[in-house]
Amino acid sequence: MQQVKSNFQKATVFLLAFVMVFTTGLSAQAAGANSLQLKEEKKLAHGAVYKVFSKLIDEKQIQVNVVEVDLKNPSVQIAPIFGDSGQIGSRAKVTTMANQNQAVAAINSSFFRMNNEGGTLGMLVKDGKLLSNAAEVPGWNTFALLKDGQATVLPDILFNGQIIAPNGDPFPIKGMNKTEYFPPDSPASNYSGSLHLFTKEWGSLSRGTPTGYRDVVEMEVTDGLVSDIRINEGAQPIPENGYVLLAHGKASQFILDHFGLGDSVEIEYGYSPEAYEIEEAIGVNFLLVTDGKPIAEFPTDSALLGKNARSAIGINRNGTTLYLIAIEKTEAQPGVTLQQLADILIELGAYTGVNLDGGGSTSLAVQKPGDLGVTRVNGPAFERSVADALAVFNVAPKAEPMELMIQGPQKVLVDSEAVYTFKGYDKNYHSLDPQKVSWKIPEEFATLVNNQVKWIKGGDTQITASIDGKSVSLPVSVVGKEQIEKLEIVPEVIEVAPLQQQNLEIKIVLKDGSTIVPTSSQVTWEVEQAEMGQIKNNQFVAGDKTGSTFLTAKVAGVSAEIEVKVGYFDDIDGHWAQKNIEQMAVKGYAKGLQPRIFGPNESLTRADFIVFLSRIQGWQLGDEEKAVTFTEEMPKYALPALQYAKYHEIMMGDEKGLMNPGQSISRMEVSVILARLLEQESFDGDTASLEGLYKDANEIPEWAQSAVLLLSEKKIFGGANQQFYPRKDITRAEMATVLLRAFVRH
Repeated sequence: MQQVKSNFQKATVFLLAFVMVFTTGLSAQAAGANSLQLKEEKKLAHGAVYKVFSKLIDEKQIQVNVVEVDLKNPSVQIAPIFGDSGQIGSRAKVTTMANQNQAVAAINSSFFRMNNEGGTLGMLVKDGKLLSNAAEVPGWNTFALLKDGQATVLPDILFNGQIIAPNGDPFPIKGMNKTEYFPPDSPASNYSGSLHLFTKEWGSLSRGTPTGYRDVVEMEVTDGLVSDIRINEGAQPIPENGYVLLAHGKASQFILDHFGLGDSVEIEYGYSPEAYEIEEAIGVNFLLVTDGKPIAEFPTDSALLGKNARSAIGINRNGTTLYLIAIEKTEAQPGVTLQQLADILIELGAYTGVNLDGGGSTSLAVQKPGDLGVTRVNGPAFERSVADALAVFNVAPKAEPMELMIQGPQKVLVDSEAVYTFKGYDKNYHSLDPQKVSWKIPEEFATLVNNQVKWIKGGDTQITASIDGKSVSLPVSVVGKEQIEKLEIVPEVIEVAPLQQQNLEIKIVLKDGSTIVPTSSQVTWEVEQAEMGQIKNNQFVAGDKTGSTFLTAKVAGVSAEIEVKVGYFDDIDGHWAQKNIEQMAVKGYAKGLQPRIFGPNESLTRADFIVFLSRIQGWQLGDEEKAVTFTEEMPKYALPALQYAKYHEIMMGDEKGLMNPGQSISRMEVSVILARLLEQESFDGDTASLEGLYKDANEIPEWAQSAVLLLSEKKIFGGANQQFYPRKDITRAEMATVLLRAFVRH
């Protein structure tokens, strides 16, 4: 007979070998800190509001995303959500979990093992039912909503469980629906020598035999009776009306000695202290705020120090208001420290505040009024899959429509097509279903299929959307030829090299001064000499022929014309390096000083040379290269290339370590850099032979001699009149020639 006790008294405390070291820190809020500035506010439900604040911290504006929940309001409820499709043994994005559970907001919560299948390290209680116990980690806590409706943070929630064999012998259950913390050879392994319970909430399949374990026994129990006993087998379905016990070591022997098929199994499990009456619970991290003040000691674990993306939960003094907070770390904003996060919680009104799994796991998802699902409101596009989240639900009944909106173009062209979208919500902030909307438009102006419109007549009209007895209209001006003043094409003249591209922008200027940007399908392009090039998606693609022609655009019966010049540079005709420059230009490596001007005899700065190299070699910056810093100011256009060059020791700088990006670069300096790139810097040729190559060999410093000899023998670099001119600035023409020989032809 199965017996479940929600507050069974546990006799033994199971400790997990996690250690956190704390140090003394300042507990007072920073004096004179700028206050939070409200930038946006959206009601998600009666009792739930999304707010966006800005706060100046360390001379940086930080965006603070907050969902404020009034737990006294019966229209909102909170509960944990977990895994993909509600399976504890899996992970999912917060947005996915929120949409699957139809939540209006959710924030990531517990820590988890990144290299495991899923499974929170924290506690899970849903609708008063214990689903998973908390890992016993010093300093970690549980966020709970008690049955009296009060929110709180609870420390030291212990799991109690045991099975009782038919002869009355008990054996303790160490965990419920828990993933493996550490491998079997670790002293912190939670599976070694122990018994674990897995219910249908874990997922469709049991754990099977975890990697690295031997003599693993799984006992399947259905309707209180043993339905299967497996040794070292793979994962099997968990019965709908039962559970699976995973045993290892002493636990395996207990199962084999005490149970057979058909035997009854008595099971007891719960949490303590039994005084807690928990309705909803989810695992959280260490406290940040107690009694309305920052904690005196913040953790010093290296993973938690410094500024980072953060997520947290704040609770007001009465336990009736929640603040779900997410702060992202991006290039524009550096995140916050734990102390700063605590200060923000207090400023919002938190009397108790607790840290969540931040960093790359930070995710706050919100369904704004009218949206059909949540969106992640913090941070970059990448969203990590996590173990669980605390969700907010709108439980108010559906009501009559309150706000309707149509989105789409209000100035359109005759004979064009447009798509219009509907958004709306009712008086209880439930989003309205666009599929239930009926659309209407005067027949003489357009044909209408659902929300897709083909405009057939010019003039002023409107499109109307109706749902549940309420309507909204959007005025639309349909533009014909008679209302168009002209077309404008940018650029006014196209100047490109053969086989190169030029993006085109076109807009329609109306007689009232307003403008319309046509879609690519609404524009007809014509190149007077087709062999000179063609148009693809509003982009002119030059052919391999040089010369000039004209390009015509036509929209709604109105046309405009621009000149097209296909060639290289006007200042290289007859130059000794013309062909070399053209070859580099057609590949996109050589750029002009300005349109049509290459400047072949101009000198080159050190920054410009490195940029040319980066184009040819396709340098891509990783996190290590991006972390490179300089004590001198660098030109923005060259910064990535210079970071890469310094990190990989391609350009070393002077004796003070300065890169001197604005200084011109000499022929001998270029020789050394190219030798490094060719991975033959240690070329050991007889440098004495330089005297036979160049009359000014004695002017080449010793540190550059082997590099000059290498490039000379490979016919990459040379001189004139038996002179190398080592200290002379390299010209742009020489640069194009040398790089062509070194990296394109070789």
